[in-house]
Amino acid sequence: MFIRKADTSDANPATIHYRAVHGRQVDKFDQLKGIDLDDDGWETCPNDWTAPFLPASGDIWGSSPAVGDLLRLLVHRLPLT
Repeated sequence: MFIRKADTSDANPATIHYRAVHGRQVDKFDQLKGIDLDDDGWETCPNDWTAPFLPASGDIWGSSPAVGDLLRLLVHRLPLT
């Protein structure tokens, strides 16, 4: 769900709030019925222009190298046969 308020500016990135629902489809629909835009179950996401629409990860996860970076390191260190 995306909501744009009238008082927003194109010069600043939007504030994104994230909410995860879990379970089977019927469970998710039940959870969605109880969600309110003003309740405290939302997490604020980073507001950089290119940030993902996900909340900031924990310290360990966020500071770990990406899998693609690890694979590039592995490929460059293997001898060619």
